[in-house]
Formats: sequence, structure tokens, C-alpha cells
Amino acid sequence: MRHVLGLSADGAFLGLSWGSEEVEVRLDIDTLVRHHIAVLGVTGSGKSYTCAVMVEELLERGVPVVIIDPHGEYLTLSAPNDSPSELAELRRLGLEPRGYPVRALSPPCALARGGALTLRLSEVAPEGLAEMCNMTDVQEDLLFLAMRRMRGDRLRDLEVAIEAVADRYGFRDVTLAAIRRRLTVLGELGLLGPGFRPEDAVEPGVATIIDLSADMPERARRVLVGHVLAKLFEARKRGDVPPLLVVVEEAHRFAPQAESTYSKTVMRRIAREGRKFGIGLCVASQRVVGLDKDVLSQCGTKVLMRIDSVTDLNFIAPMLEHSCHDEVKRLPYLPVGTALVTGIALRYPLLVRVRPRKSKHGGAGVSVLPAS
Repeated sequence: MRHVLGLSADGAFLGLSWGSEEVEVRLDIDTLVRHHIAVLGVTGSGKSYTCAVMVEELLERGVPVVIIDPHGEYLTLSAPNDSPSELAELRRLGLEPRGYPVRALSPPCALARGGALTLRLSEVAPEGLAEMCNMTDVQEDLLFLAMRRMRGDRLRDLEVAIEAVADRYGFRDVTLAAIRRRLTVLGELGLLGPGFRPEDAVEPGVATIIDLSADMPERARRVLVGHVLAKLFEARKRGDVPPLLVVVEEAHRFAPQAESTYSKTVMRRIAREGRKFGIGLCVASQRVVGLDKDVLSQCGTKVLMRIDSVTDLNFIAPMLEHSCHDEVKRLPYLPVGTALVTGIALRYPLLVRVRPRKSKHGGAGVSVLPAS
């Protein structure tokens, strides 16, 4: 059965096949990472849980993982699973609970959650900085010219360069005043500092969690993600860091179908070119139709959990192999923790009951009922 399905003997243990015959579903890790992964499903279907299971498998084999975590729910990777029902199932499968090495990075406004994640002004792409500051096209032109001649990394260095460029090229005073106001707001965000160093964030067998749960404008969050991903991609191209997987939770926020964002530009590039340089992408989203189709179409393995929106089903269907179309009809009825796995990682689409996590799950919902 394993040979027929194209399963790996020692690959990532995702779970058991769903049906009368339980088969361990082990997927080749190199294929998963190099060809990218999409984990899709409605809220509460088990997306983050499934992503964490794959992260555990990679960490145990020494693969570095960087996780873009908008809710801070992956921080519990460091603690062993303590759920009685899940512990029983783990042991039935011959597995033991454990925690994993975790490094957390977060913006200065959330320093209690980990090390500081900052932007070095001279390293931020002009289009990213313009997006963060919500600049007009004219203001972005002025910013682009100023950043080319800026000397230093302080906000004041950029202001001096902007004033010089505005004077030389005759930009209107109202444009200069508007940029000054936006730079003042940028400084108040507290995101500028020494910057992000991929060499400090990528370590074999360690999960680096970019914790973005702190309150900040969505534009700033997107640019921060785009900057981190761009730095990781360039570092991997130079060979400064080992091959790695990047997990992007809530991927529709950073690569939206209907908007142009700096983070989407970088994610598209990783999706297209990452395989050549050893950087894999795993996107997780509950808004299938809201996720950029260019990013989604590049994901060679798709893990589809419960999807009950007709719009989402119609959106994803053309991206799936022909033999999968009958199985897609079952997606609205899948129980929590069950997924249809399809794509390059195995020969035929397969329904899988995802195994229990070895580490503690941090993404469970909160009950509305008062504690008894």
C-alpha cells in the first residue's frame, strides 16, 4: 500500500490513512519543503495543529523552521503535550510527548514574548517603507530618491536626505510636509533598530517564531513580514544560512488576492524561486479565495481540511489534480483533524487523520461557558 501511494518509509509522519485499513502516512521531507505546502480549511478545522505536526517532524530531523505567527500560538512548541486523550493516542502510535527548541522574536512593543525584532532603516526596501507609511506615488518617488543617497540608519538621516532631494528636484512643500508627518508616525511605532539578522534566526533543529501578536497597524505587520522573508531569501541565496522551511500562518493577510503588498511580492518570489535555493514555503489560511492564487498555485502539496464555502471550493478545484475532484466533494463534511492530502508528495489523493502533536497545542479556542 505504501508503495502504491508513493509514501516514504522514513518521511514526515503526518498521521494515519482514514478508512478501514490504517496506514502510516509518511511524506518525503525533501519533496514537501522544496515544492512548498498549502494547508487550507475553515477556522477550527485543525490547520495550525497540522502545521505544527509537520514542524515537529522537520525539527526532529534537524531542519530549521521560521514561523510567521500572527497570534503567538506556536510558542507552546517548547512544552510537551499534556492532554490526557492525546497522550493515550500518542503512546498507541509508539510516540512520546516532548518539547522542541524554540527562539521567539517579536517587535519591541512585545519584548516580554521574546527577543527584539526591528527594522534597520537602510535595509528596508523603499516600496516597503512607503507602504508602511501609507505614502502616495509622488511621496514614494521622493522617498526612493532619498533612500539612494541616505547616509546612516537613523530616521534623521532619512529626513536630511529627503529635504536635500526635495530641494534639488523641486518637490512641493506640501509633499515634503506630508512625508515628515508620516516619518514621525513611523518613529513612534518603535520598530526601527539594529535590524533582523537571518544568521541569528536560522539554526538546525530550532523553530524561530516571529511573534506578531502585539498590537500594531496591519500595514506595519505586513512590511515586517515582507522584510523578514526577503532577508531570509537573500541569506539563503548567498548560502549564509542552511536550507529551511518558512511557515506563514494567516497567509491571506500577507499575500491577499485583491491587494498589492510588499509581503505578497516577496512570498510570490519565494514560491517561484525558493526550490532552487533551498527555502520552502508553507502557507496556512482559512480564506482560500482571499489568498493570492499565484502563491497558492506554486504549492506542490495541498493539505485540505474542512472547506464548506462553495466559493472557496470552486476557487481551489482548478488547482488540484483531476483524480482529486471526486474527493473534493467530501471536504465540507470532514471532521476536525482530518485532511485530504494531494499533490507531488504522494501518487494519489489520500484522506488522513492527523496524528496528535508531541508538543503542547497553543491554538485551541476559548470556551464561552463559565468555568465550573
